[in-house]
Amino acid sequence: MKPLICAVSILVLIAAPIAAQPQIIDSPQAAILLQTQQSLKSIDRQSYVVQLGYPEVQTAAQDGRAELEMRALIATGEKDYPVTVGDIYTLLYSSEVGPVSIALTVPHGGRMRVPGFGTFSVEGKTFAQLKEEIEDVVLRYYPYGDPILSIQSTGVFLVDVTGESRNSTKVEAWGLSRLSSVISNASEAASTRKVTVVSRDGTSRDYDLYEILREGNGTDPLLSAGDRVIFSKRGTEITVSGNVNRPGTYQIDAGETLDQVIDRYAHGAMTSADLSSISIVRYVNGERSERKVKKGNGVALSDGDVISIFPTELYLGSVTVEGALSDPEATAAARVGGQAAIKLFFRFAEGERVRDLVEAMSSYFSASSDLADCYLIRDGVSTPISFSDILYGSSSAGEMELRNSDRFVIPFSQNFVTVNGAVNSTGTYGYVPGRTAQYYIGLAGGMSAQAKSSRDYTITDKNGNALEMDAVVPAEAVIEVTRDNFVTNLQPTVAVVSLTAGILGIVATSLAILLPHVY
Repeated sequence: MKPLICAVSILVLIAAPIAAQPQIIDSPQAAILLQTQQSLKSIDRQSYVVQLGYPEVQTAAQDGRAELEMRALIATGEKDYPVTVGDIYTLLYSSEVGPVSIALTVPHGGRMRVPGFGTFSVEGKTFAQLKEEIEDVVLRYYPYGDPILSIQSTGVFLVDVTGESRNSTKVEAWGLSRLSSVISNASEAASTRKVTVVSRDGTSRDYDLYEILREGNGTDPLLSAGDRVIFSKRGTEITVSGNVNRPGTYQIDAGETLDQVIDRYAHGAMTSADLSSISIVRYVNGERSERKVKKGNGVALSDGDVISIFPTELYLGSVTVEGALSDPEATAAARVGGQAAIKLFFRFAEGERVRDLVEAMSSYFSASSDLADCYLIRDGVSTPISFSDILYGSSSAGEMELRNSDRFVIPFSQNFVTVNGAVNSTGTYGYVPGRTAQYYIGLAGGMSAQAKSSRDYTITDKNGNALEMDAVVPAEAVIEVTRDNFVTNLQPTVAVVSLTAGILGIVATSLAILLPHVY
């Protein structure tokens, strides 16, 4: 049994330091640097749709009836919805014989007949325009007819998709279908920079989908019945990974250099990037080659190049933050007043400030944290610093740069008041905001018989500053009720005299008993 107890004791002694190891907290910037450093593998080439900012996995088609109803609702709410062949509208109005309802279908040919009101041109019009035109005509015949033209269902048409497509096909579209709705039909050899739309009348227009969809330059065009979409063959395509703001696969313009790719497509390098040693991996006839180049030299690129930008040597400093912090995992921490005094390491990136530390660690503060009276110990010198002013104000202390080995201490906010001196029960009592000294003296059982007077006491705050007798008592203050020195000094004298008199009385009694026998 004894060997077993010894073994368990040894294990506890070994495990205790491990459990007590301080926790490491990373600033947001330090976390980004660490994450970037850990994910520097070159990304795989992105597919056509991902290059344009769309997810790889397409959602499943919804129920046909629900989709048609949804299209009608969307078309009704879209002011630019174009009148489309196959649309079905309903015209309601009141006449002398009662309510009238007419179903209207948009035919080919650009003109639609409305029984009783004539023929209307629909070519190039939006539904909102046609609705206004028809309702105005009905009102001429029936001034109180209250006409309403509404969409019951939207028309569907087919668009030819050819060129660098997965297969030349016809794609179903409707009045609000845009060019981006057919990109899933493009092959991996298709260009994101040149997609041609040829309309029914033979008019041709080229679109740069990368600029429209990824950069927000231009409008994703609506498709119309009779349109033909032609995907051109792509040109130079490269992949950028590492310390850039937007890694990915990009199809670049002819002649664009490494510098232009980093600045234009990857949206610039991160501040931690090492631009003096950029890796370019190239495959020629199946053979892999790699070279290191420097940004700023106008390096030319080839189709299929993989560019990797690595960080400079990573520097992370560390400071300690200790005291009144909240950490449920700190079971091995020392206990102060029933609360855990915790020590944490805060890891930061070069150039980060005290404000960054305070904001990043705000979730570790608790009701027991005295944020107004924190202090910084740097190079052996202690400097008061208010975390609360940094969090809720504009304290200049927040702009100080963090230094390696800085130590921040957060005191506990003790919610009690101490009452000493001539009271019946000295001690510490729970702090209640807004109360004066008389309240706490009452909690201490009132003044004792040794008190000099009912108005003779002092109040000292936690920093040793004397307060007025009628002042509101702050937390951690000390109330000292003055004793009457005469009464205090007289009591021991009375006690000694009483004791002496008692002893003399005992001696006299003893002599009275013994003397008769002696004589």
